[in-house]
Amino acid sequence: MNPRTRHVQSVLLALMFALSACGSTVDTQYPGEPLLTLEGQMTLAPGTTVNGPVRIALVWYPRWLLGVFFLPGSVPETSAVVAEDYPYEGSFPANFRFHIYRPPGSAHWVTADGSVRELATGLLLAYQDVNGNGKLDTIPATGKPVDRVLGSSLVFGASRYHTLLYTDREMTLMPGMEAKKGFNLLKLEGYESAVLPLSSTIPLELSVGGPHLDVLVCQGMWDGNDSQVEGDLCGIPGLGEDPDADPPAVDLMVDVRVKRAGNRAQVHVTVERGGTYTSVKDAQVLLGNQFLTYNSSTSSYELLDADAAPLLEGGRMELGIAQGKKVYRRWVTIPGRVELTTPAPGTHVKLNSPFELRWTRPFSVDGYTIYVKTVEGDESQGWDVLSNRQSHTVTLYDQYVSTGPALIEFSASATPLLFAPYMWVQVKAVLEVPITIDP
Repeated sequence: MNPRTRHVQSVLLALMFALSACGSTVDTQYPGEPLLTLEGQMTLAPGTTVNGPVRIALVWYPRWLLGVFFLPGSVPETSAVVAEDYPYEGSFPANFRFHIYRPPGSAHWVTADGSVRELATGLLLAYQDVNGNGKLDTIPATGKPVDRVLGSSLVFGASRYHTLLYTDREMTLMPGMEAKKGFNLLKLEGYESAVLPLSSTIPLELSVGGPHLDVLVCQGMWDGNDSQVEGDLCGIPGLGEDPDADPPAVDLMVDVRVKRAGNRAQVHVTVERGGTYTSVKDAQVLLGNQFLTYNSSTSSYELLDADAAPLLEGGRMELGIAQGKKVYRRWVTIPGRVELTTPAPGTHVKLNSPFELRWTRPFSVDGYTIYVKTVEGDESQGWDVLSNRQSHTVTLYDQYVSTGPALIEFSASATPLLFAPYMWVQVKAVLEVPITIDP
């Protein structure tokens, strides 16, 4: 397995599955009756607006990766196929129909024993045709993004996503999940994953786009070629490595916490050395155009009073860290504004009795973390919640927390290219709500 393949596995470990072999598009006109018509609905992510027409493309990727295990064999073809472009301009949500006129031409590949298999994975991508050539342009390894990918049926960090599978034979994907010969529509949702009827509606949520979507049309990421790329792969910040070397070590692990209170925000950035998890105290940290100051008592770089719009409403900001003779840069996405609507500040809750938390869904969030922490002492109880949820029922148990004043710490997380080489980044927008725990 080549080193880039090993890197891809680490990038997409949390996604349950991944794809391989993406290349440039081909002719989008296919005459005749469609073999299959997909049904879908486009919606806008919270806080997102889209100006101009949106097109939908179906991109086929030869082979398939379920979990982190590649099916064996080489990939003789690297051309992605756009079966049809579907232009749309109007209001959202918007229903669409997508016709497929032929099997994926890039499905053929050779197994280790020399036999030929047909297997391909298809994704629906929503995009804007920036250069106006009427097709989705993929990105050469040494190039930069051309078109603006707005959404995909594969959603990074989400709890549910849909993909097409084309295979030349019946196969068992996991216990109770059987794929038939030909086209299959898969819903991947942990233990509730299933093969859906081909007539099922495929959700396609649109956002502002960004590196996590550009990766899906980056040829150098998926084609398996060991071409040397200097600098960022496909022009995506932080993505790139020497394919003839082992995957690079992680120099820095960075946690960005944006704590919001009304129209102001505090930023705390912790920087640790990869592998040793020791705090880096001598770095220069720049977020946007503001330098952060190191606070030895919190072991973090701080910006204690800020009103920058991207911090409050969600947006992209450049994070720069200079440490020694090295400079690390990464564009990070700040989670959009989130409000905890229930419980209200000052609410009394009872030990060993369930109560519900409700919140507004912000833009660009991979998941949520909830902690209830006692004000006195060092007691806490926590839960992780998937990104498609807007409520969660919790029960505080007396073996974890005590009665008295407490805080609910609610975090919305975004992990843009978390596993990119050299510097890993996680971003959290944090809210605190005071409550009282009663016996």
